[in-house]
Amino acid sequence: MRSSHIYSIDQEKNVAILEDSIQSNGLITGADYCEDTDRLVLCGYNINLLVFKPFIIDIANFTKPTRTQHLYELPLKEHQVEGVCIHNNQIFITNEETTNIDQQLFPSLIFELELIP
Repeated sequence: MRSSHIYSIDQEKNVAILEDSIQSNGLITGADYCEDTDRLVLCGYNINLLVFKPFIIDIANFTKPTRTQHLYELPLKEHQVEGVCIHNNQIFITNEETTNIDQQLFPSLIFELELIP
């Protein structure tokens, strides 16, 4: 499993500060944080160059020691997931228009998922 790093930005010094690392399943392409629920959701895809396999990492209680992390592989074979947005207990993910190795076109789409609180 691969690690991804989380940084904060010191705007006065204009520097990034490493805050934490999380286990990820590949390339993180999008993130959103909901302050009301203290939930961080990341999206991305594995880096197997033959087939994109998108995933979501849901981290509840993000700022607390009781943080929990769940990895969900999405049943969207060959979709290049690039963005995520949290709204209440729903998340929206987007994918780029992608042409696979067999020249099959996957159009840009928005998907809606519901998270378990």
